[in-house]
Amino acid sequence: MTLRTLSLGSAAMIGLLLAGSPAVADGNYSHNSTPAERVQTNDLNTNAADRARSDTNVNTAAQDDYDAARAAYELSLNNYNVRRTAYENDRARYEAQRNDFDRDRMQRWSTFRYHDRYHDIISLHSTDLVGMTVTTLNGDRIGRIRAVDFTRDGRVNRIAIGVRYGRVAWLYADDVRYDPQSRVILIDLSRDQVERLSRMRQFGS
Repeated sequence: MTLRTLSLGSAAMIGLLLAGSPAVADGNYSHNSTPAERVQTNDLNTNAADRARSDTNVNTAAQDDYDAARAAYELSLNNYNVRRTAYENDRARYEAQRNDFDRDRMQRWSTFRYHDRYHDIISLHSTDLVGMTVTTLNGDRIGRIRAVDFTRDGRVNRIAIGVRYGRVAWLYADDVRYDPQSRVILIDLSRDQVERLSRMRQFGS
């Protein structure tokens, strides 16, 4: 067989292959969706969109809940700070008055007439004190003891005196004496001073 004959035969074979290749390519790479496939695709797209909207709604609700909780917290914190500031101001005023009054404890002790017969209350118990009548040095009745506050070592620290309008005034034990003859508690504070103490808010109440 001559070289020319081989060339012609090869060219013919290539022509046949090329003639068939478009059909093969079309079959592999192009496809018209069937109605069922289009329905399935649409369902997938719809479900994806629904999930996206649901996630957005959940995130929005969570953000709203967080914002509401944060606002409530900020309001509570602000109210706490206002109460705390009021308490600290009241306490500072009281401590200033007490420091002025407490400069000389021995001098305060001597303000009680017949002080030798009076006792301090530091070693007494709540059962001894609660319910006892409290008066000023000149006999002006203030109220009755409602509660007793003790130090860590069990000594009386303060007493709570019930006064007018259901209020309570806390007095330190240093300001109080017990008269065993009349069985009353004496204080070297005036009624006005006790009233001012009763208007002080105990923090946390």
